[in-house]
Amino acid sequence: HQHQLYAVFDGVGAQGNGDLAAEMASLAIQGSISSAPFEMSEEEAREKMSAAIEYAHSRVQALNIEGQESAPLTTASVLKFFRDSKTKKLCAIIGHVGDSRIYHMNRDNFRRLTNDHNREYQDKMDKQYTSKKNEPVSTFNVMDASSIGIQDALDNWEGNDYSTPEGVNVYAQAQPGYRNKITSWLGGEKNKPDYIDTLLIKNIFPGDRFILVTDGVGDNLTKTEIRNSTDLVGDAYKRSNEQDNLRAKWGDDTTAIEVIVEEPSEAKTLTQSSVGLAA
Repeated sequence: HQHQLYAVFDGVGAQGNGDLAAEMASLAIQGSISSAPFEMSEEEAREKMSAAIEYAHSRVQALNIEGQESAPLTTASVLKFFRDSKTKKLCAIIGHVGDSRIYHMNRDNFRRLTNDHNREYQDKMDKQYTSKKNEPVSTFNVMDASSIGIQDALDNWEGNDYSTPEGVNVYAQAQPGYRNKITSWLGGEKNKPDYIDTLLIKNIFPGDRFILVTDGVGDNLTKTEIRNSTDLVGDAYKRSNEQDNLRAKWGDDTTAIEVIVEEPSEAKTLTQSSVGLAA
């Protein structure tokens, strides 16, 4: 909190020891970006966030777990507030890898800022973000990306039918076997995560809220439910036990952090602990 830095990490369960990967990534990012000045340029903020994510990736890679052939994996969604050195206004920089999520609510709207790194996302980015040498670009401003269809449809799918009100069939994509398959993470064999999303948020005012959640919350609850909930962890846990709801997803970490902007240079944190089974 003293560094205006907030984050959620969710170990990838299939690899084992995901909790250790999440803890290492948390420590690495805190150590890397907490030294950044509160006042800096937009370019500096992007560079420092990208560097912190890459450093965390290398630290998770270096974990040596006895009896495990490869290093454990984790997701990361990181929010850092700073003052723009040019405009002197409060801004935020987001770094994102995996399928945890960050939402932003102000007087006008409530929106999901991050996109899950799943197969649909990868296919879209491979087509749209390539260099002249046809090499995927690993770091970009996700606000340049157009709508991610299935995830947008899932945002407010209530789980009581096979399709959204718009007629998009989401049942197959809503299955845990699909939702759990992410295509970018911290750790593993590659030098960098396949995708590191960085996003600059401007025009932040007192009363704005940022909500950071792991996929155990984001998958179980609709976007509207996340906006209106006063107990995100409890509501997500309850939904995960609703066997008649097609959206229900049992066994994932359910962690939520709500950050309320009180003053132009301060933010207040409301942390909700995880319950249920960690992935």
